[in-house]
Amino acid sequence: MVSTDVAKKAGIPAGDYKIVAWDLDTTGRRLIDEFCHIAGYTPDDKFSQYVMPYKDLDLISKRRHQVRTVTVGKYRMLKDLKTGKFLKTKSEISALIDFLQWLEKIKGECGPSIILLNYETFKLAPSLLLEALKKYQLLDRFRAVVKGFGNCYEFVKQKCEATLTSFSLKVVSKVLLDKDDEISTASERARLAYQVVQHLTAGESAGEEDATGQRVFVEAIREHTSTIDDELQVIDDMKVVLQRQNTLRPVFAPIMRQGIQMRKSASALRRLLTGALLDYDTLKALWDEGKEQFEEAINKKLGEASEEQRKELVKLLSDHFDPDVKQPEAEKKPRNPRKGNRRSHRESNAKDKDPATSSDIPSTPDTTTSNTEPSSPSKSNGVNTPQDDSPKHEPAAPQANGGN
Repeated sequence: MVSTDVAKKAGIPAGDYKIVAWDLDTTGRRLIDEFCHIAGYTPDDKFSQYVMPYKDLDLISKRRHQVRTVTVGKYRMLKDLKTGKFLKTKSEISALIDFLQWLEKIKGECGPSIILLNYETFKLAPSLLLEALKKYQLLDRFRAVVKGFGNCYEFVKQKCEATLTSFSLKVVSKVLLDKDDEISTASERARLAYQVVQHLTAGESAGEEDATGQRVFVEAIREHTSTIDDELQVIDDMKVVLQRQNTLRPVFAPIMRQGIQMRKSASALRRLLTGALLDYDTLKALWDEGKEQFEEAINKKLGEASEEQRKELVKLLSDHFDPDVKQPEAEKKPRNPRKGNRRSHRESNAKDKDPATSSDIPSTPDTTTSNTEPSSPSKSNGVNTPQDDSPKHEPAAPQANGGN
């Protein structure tokens, strides 16, 4: 769940800057994912390039970006799900070089540095871009052009917090711009992000010249801009958090296989532990001190969590570190109640369907009484035949066949 608190302004020093909106389409929402589309937008120029990723897009990304990877023979291609056409792609390094060349053209030889503006409720695009630039030794070239990353979401939330309840780009563009455009591609999101900020700052520079309006635009975003070094520090912090989360895998791995709702609940609990700087070794050390001390320490470190979340975490961790507690409950449930009774259930159904084996007719004839006569074809046809007491006649088989 996205926090309702506006993040603290990062800000960069005052100066002459140029705003360029941009965005990425990614294969997922993790730091290890790749981007499959990079786009940039200014009122005077645009950039768009699809990238062939090494991994396939996850289900959420397919639905969001309306693209998927397709393998035809020896080749992998990117297909647009809306048009059914294959997209022209490049390798990741080629797309990055083209993007840098486009930014250098926008900046000019002696022009102002660029602030990259994008709209994200959960910041991931700057981290993925910087990781890719570091991988191909393009970060220094990028620093020479770009000053920082502007957070359009923070700016819009600060301006419209009193009038809007949802701050997704689709809702904001519908309310402010009266546009119901698609936001599935990076190009569309970059264009809408630029236009939203331009609309919100236009009222502050009404009646002024274009140059003054542009300065107001830049000044509004500059207060919500983080430097490249700040974003690199965010990446380092994110990697530490991910390492801490990986140590908690023995606790949460069984829950992550129990459906979407259980995964969401487990992810929220795991975030509480990592936010409190608790990893597996720390939790194990606290447990070894005693259960009462363990509960007290958990409640103290998770002060921001609700009472229900603290109780759920204590129970979850107690069941993990002391599995014997829940063993009696597991023994009450049969391992597979249908597997052992499958044969008897099938036989009982067969008896109910077969009139010869129903409860009103004995399954075997009573040969000890003199009134019992063996069933025979002649008897069933209404012909009386003498009774034969010879032991060679076995009445069980004809009776099982219903006398036919």
